Amino acid sequence: MTNPQTNWTTEYRYKCANGFYKNVLDRAYVLYSGHKAIRMIGAMQDITEITEYRHSLERKVEKRTLELQAALSKEKEMVDLQKRFISIASHEFRTPLSTISLAAGFIKKFHQKLTSFEIKKRLDSIDTQVVRMNDLLQDVLTVSKIDSGKDEVHWKDIDLKEIIESIVAEVGNSTQGTHQINFIWKCKQQQFKSDENKIRTILINLLNNAVKFSQEKIDLEVSCSKNEVRLRVKDYGVGIPQEEIGKLFQPFYRASNASFITGTGLGLSIVSKAVEMLGGRIEVQSELNKGTEFKMQLPIQ
Repeated sequence: MTNPQTNWTTEYRYKCANGFYKNVLDRAYVLYSGHKAIRMIGAMQDITEITEYRHSLERKVEKRTLELQAALSKEKEMVDLQKRFISIASHEFRTPLSTISLAAGFIKKFHQKLTSFEIKKRLDSIDTQVVRMNDLLQDVLTVSKIDSGKDEVHWKDIDLKEIIESIVAEVGNSTQGTHQINFIWKCKQQQFKSDENKIRTILINLLNNAVKFSQEKIDLEVSCSKNEVRLRVKDYGVGIPQEEIGKLFQPFYRASNASFITGTGLGLSIVSKAVEMLGGRIEVQSELNKGTEFKMQLPIQ
């Protein structure tokens, strides 16, 4: 008595006589006599093109899936950044707006009794808070411009030493003499090709940060090699916890021991992006209660 037919279907790579391989679909069934197989009937089909097309589709699906995952991750990151910005901005705006409101209300109510000196003092307070709010908005606009790809590098010949000296004077004046910025120039030349605005953005942010987080002394050193300019900004302040150093250049990130100091957490993100746009590198070393040092290497054009 004959057993029921047994079907067999499989795919494999088949080596042809010319040495090339093809993908093959092999289908067959076996005929039995009793319990003994006596014959196999089947056919082989070349499915190389179909297999390659299927693999191509799988690769496209995988690529698209990764792109969608990246887009979703980016979207989530943007939502998180927006939440952090709203939280920080609302806090940072509240204080200057309160100060402006109180000073303006005081002048409005008592202007006939106030001396010109007292009025000027309150107007100066208003002016200071307006500058603070403008700086906050400028930081946000700068980050947005860089992230949208609308910010460009404008290369031109600049006198780097002269620019840095003006930055040191500007930041020094803003501290009203509370901090000493020790500027050391170690380059033989002063003329370089770079973007003056990016240089100013980098150094003003780093020096202002150093002023915020230290008491008196700040070191700013510039040295040169054949292929790059090296800048070093060091303060002797509160320092940064080691486990948080890797997060410093994230937008809106603020170290856990910096909550008592005003700021948006955008400055170092802007610095990092500006250094990157100039083709440079930046690294940071810090020790709690001893200070923080930023080192940058910018290629010479």
